[in-house]
Amino acid sequence: MVVMLVGVVLVGCSDGSGARRSVPTVSAQSSTTTVPAASSTTSVVRVVRGESLALNAVAYLASNPVSPLFRVWTQTPAAVIVGNPTDVVVQITALSYAAWVGLQARRLTVHASDGPGRITVVTDGCPLTGTGTCDSRPLYSATSEPIAPPPSTAGVVLTRPFTLHLVTSAIQPGRYDMTFPIRYPLNFAHPNLFAVSDILHVRLDIDSRPPPSTRCTLADLHRRPPPMPMPHSITETFVFVNGDYRLDPPRPSAHARIPAIVAWRHLASTDGGSGGTRALVLALVSAVDPARLGPNGTSREEIHDLLAWVLYTHAQAVNSGLLVGPGPQGPNFRAPVPSAPCVFFDGLAVMNATTGQQLFSEGGSAEADPIGL
Repeated sequence: MVVMLVGVVLVGCSDGSGARRSVPTVSAQSSTTTVPAASSTTSVVRVVRGESLALNAVAYLASNPVSPLFRVWTQTPAAVIVGNPTDVVVQITALSYAAWVGLQARRLTVHASDGPGRITVVTDGCPLTGTGTCDSRPLYSATSEPIAPPPSTAGVVLTRPFTLHLVTSAIQPGRYDMTFPIRYPLNFAHPNLFAVSDILHVRLDIDSRPPPSTRCTLADLHRRPPPMPMPHSITETFVFVNGDYRLDPPRPSAHARIPAIVAWRHLASTDGGSGGTRALVLALVSAVDPARLGPNGTSREEIHDLLAWVLYTHAQAVNSGLLVGPGPQGPNFRAPVPSAPCVFFDGLAVMNATTGQQLFSEGGSAEADPIGL
């Protein structure tokens, strides 16, 4: 599963806002719909209005620019309540300076790519319900403050990040993909000059199950680590740690010189947790950090589209006494319960698939896992 890895860093690792509207409670005494499960099984999932389903969101720029002008990440609730409105905040942050980003107001219906579900997605500048037209003016959002004036007075200046308002009355488990044309500056010298046109991808993954329990017990701490998973190449983009790390599908001609078993033995030996699930994937890895500052003020990634083995660990139980804190705390960070013997963590360990060098390891508080990497 892909999650936002945030919070406390694991011992042994070398190197995870926006306002929401309150939502009313919807009675569960509503109609029940039977739909195929999101997985490729013959079982069915009964989704009831008012039911809680695990939610994960991924956002990234189609261009994956070599110079990491922005990091892109999302802020969402851990679950979506069937029939209740839900907000997904898309945060675009400039790395070393403030800049404006432009997006056109849109209202669209998104159908699940792997099921019968659908959602209505509405940006700011559009009515949440009804058939009213959207504001034709562009939406401007500042990556940080202070900042120069917006590109023009003809736009709508937002006081928060871009927010996608979801109408979920027809939502079902599955994957929902959507794109939004955006524009942004080329470098810090002109923070209000839209010199670049790009595509913002947003993907929502809805699980048939509610978010897992966050309570970690001694029994969890003494579970055996899972065996080596089947290694495979990813076929779509994943983003971690508030947009700091990105995995893209490798090219068809890509070949790892380091065997998967070698990568597994090394990467698996570096974590100290118990239980959980793991995935070993071959991917093109890009990382915001480390980066070098160029002469025009734009930082340039040192790791960009590098073929690498990635070991992803989800919901691994880690002894509370082994935590080093407080570490970077993102918006979804959940502080460990002092009396708990352990906490659930997600981990990301990356090895250069050509040289065998371990590039980095990152860990953070576990999130809902509706994807399955």
